[in-house]
Amino acid sequence: MASLDASRLKVTRASVLRPVPEPGSPELWAQNVATDHMVTCRWTVDGGWEDPLIKPFGDFPISPLASCLHYATQCFEGMKVYRGLDNRLRLFRPDRNAKRLATSAEKVSLPRFDTEQLVQLIKALARLDAPRWLPKPGTFRYIRPALIGTGRQLGVQVPKEALLLITMVCWPDFSTDSPPGVEPRSDLRLLTSRSDTIRAWPGGFGHVKVGANYGPSFASHSEAQRLGYDQVLWLFGEDGQVTEAGASNFFAVVKDERTATPKLLTAPLTDKLILDGVTRRSVLDLVKSRLEGKLQVSEVKFTISELEAAWIDGKLLEAFVSGTAVSNRR
Repeated sequence: MASLDASRLKVTRASVLRPVPEPGSPELWAQNVATDHMVTCRWTVDGGWEDPLIKPFGDFPISPLASCLHYATQCFEGMKVYRGLDNRLRLFRPDRNAKRLATSAEKVSLPRFDTEQLVQLIKALARLDAPRWLPKPGTFRYIRPALIGTGRQLGVQVPKEALLLITMVCWPDFSTDSPPGVEPRSDLRLLTSRSDTIRAWPGGFGHVKVGANYGPSFASHSEAQRLGYDQVLWLFGEDGQVTEAGASNFFAVVKDERTATPKLLTAPLTDKLILDGVTRRSVLDLVKSRLEGKLQVSEVKFTISELEAAWIDGKLLEAFVSGTAVSNRR
């Protein structure tokens, strides 16, 4: 059975290159402008992983009976390639994304793969397309690895075929820009979820990055935007435990009168209610390594009532969200 092997990568370059959108252009906000190439790699239950391919970006055929179209046998990742102020191209902790994709794939019965080989395929696409698509320092492009069950099988069963995809897409900078026609503002407005809605539950799949976590939340997200909010702050349980904000991890900084050291609150990973965000983990790592004695990390359950009480008492110092798509927003 063949394993995923980046050394077998075959490259077919695009004969016609796509135009690169200007910074701040509407194309960035459309979030559907891809770079010139993409990675694909097919897997079958009998042969394992075939040779990975880099080829011109484009649509591909899929059977109407494909498992991913009926039973949500799909997972994905989100990461960025950056051009730094020193003009160098960089990926940010791609090993974390690769390991999380492997965890997600296992959860929805998709094939296993060597995470380092996935990282090498991501790097290969970035080396090919990023130099032209990131012409200016301080810019980035969004990378979307995905794995989908493609086998023609309407029966309820583990997919016998799968397809790995890696695409690179233009993406707006949510931390500084606003969509065309929308007045810029720096704050982030969250609407607490209704008591009759739930995003994730203990022992479920809220901790993995699968489409089944996102589609059912779109109605609540649209309602929040209609009411003038940016995202939904998802609560869990009768006590209203704070979990995630939309598709981002949520943090709050509160005063701790017992220790005189402020606490950085964020929901724990133990109940598998939230995603183990790469940016979340990086925030916690930075606080522990650089703010020791100044800010105490507290991965604990906390409720919206406790957060409200802290605000009323003047103990809530700030709140923010983190994620690859949004970076960090307060």
